[in-house]
Amino acid sequence: MIVVALLISAITIKAQGKRSGGRENHANMSVEEMAKKRTDGMIKRFGFPQDLYAKLYPINVERTTAVRKAKAVEPADRAAMKAANENYKAGLQKVLTPAQFQQVKEAWAEAKAKHKDAKGDKAKHQNELED
Repeated sequence: MIVVALLISAITIKAQGKRSGGRENHANMSVEEMAKKRTDGMIKRFGFPQDLYAKLYPINVERTTAVRKAKAVEPADRAAMKAANENYKAGLQKVLTPAQFQQVKEAWAEAKAKHKDAKGDKAKHQNELED
């Protein structure tokens, strides 16, 4: 019985360490790695010219650093996270054309809707379990 409990615990812990879709755990990435991944993704996803990389990378480093610092305290500093995101948006607006920035804003809206739907599905599933 104890062996079964230990086995289940080990499997659960291992599963929690993995992210869906084979994504890396962002907490284990350095600020520079995270900023590089985000910048590469923006260039690829939106078809931005490669010369924008040099402008986007420092903005992503700044945001990642600020958000990690805000999350490092208990409880997380929500005001600092909000400020980091506002600074990020302002930085992007400075380096992107209006059309490029619109692409990014649409992606944010899409992600927000997807996140909201996922939260709704989770709540719906929880309600079904309680019934």
